[in-house]
Amino acid sequence: MSVSGGVHRCYPFWLKFEDCYKGETEPVAMCRDTFDDYMECTKRKKERRLQFRVKQELHKWKVLAVPQYNELTDAFEPVRLPADPDAYFK
Repeated sequence: MSVSGGVHRCYPFWLKFEDCYKGETEPVAMCRDTFDDYMECTKRKKERRLQFRVKQELHKWKVLAVPQYNELTDAFEPVRLPADPDAYFK
């Protein structure tokens, strides 16, 4: 049961794990993948890690794309982006 009274988003993963666990003679070894799917649904560790990596990469490009100020023309000029932004941050 979820907080709103409906079915929890991870309930189907739990049912799949439960079916696997009941039907196996060695459930710990055989049902590890279904248990990992259930835990990923509840904790979302892999999803958060991926989001963090994507934000890191976007931040690199934003830092490199900041225009530079030219005092002679009193204006901001666009910057050429490098082919490999990781080379800047090593």
